[in-house]
Amino acid sequence: MERRRFLTALTVGASGLLGVLVSIPLVGHLFAPLTRKASGADAPIDLGPVSDFPVGQPVRVAFPVRIEDGWAVTEGERSAWVVRNGSDQVHVFTTTCPHLGCSVEWAPKRDEFSCPCHDSGFGKDGAKLHGPSRRGLDALPVEVKADRLVVRHVEYVPGIADKRRLDGRDA
Repeated sequence: MERRRFLTALTVGASGLLGVLVSIPLVGHLFAPLTRKASGADAPIDLGPVSDFPVGQPVRVAFPVRIEDGWAVTEGERSAWVVRNGSDQVHVFTTTCPHLGCSVEWAPKRDEFSCPCHDSGFGKDGAKLHGPSRRGLDALPVEVKADRLVVRHVEYVPGIADKRRLDGRDA
């Protein structure tokens, strides 16, 4: 083989190898969102001592959330309804109506959670009482750890009868 041809082949081969090595991280970055699920939504959130929530009285709480989905990072605030039925029996519901996603408020005169958009009503246990909603309020996973109320924020698909998480994980 001639010296000139050998050096040309060596240069082309080295350039090609360098191009492949440089493009691997770039391709990985471009396709990474396709393989990863949203994260941050399941991080434990401490809502405070259980004793801060009066028995039988729904309390609205706000908490910060950070959700990473693909390249999008969303930071904001979400809220939930905490209902304490007994010393250790606590339920936490999203404030999002499962019908079309409006904000659910507590209506003390009617003793129910009420959606002002389409007049769906829900009991203190989250069960559907009336209205067009196809299911009851969506409960958040909750634990009591050392007398502290810890929840995990989850968002559910509105407008359907079965409870499905927006991120595609099992409800």
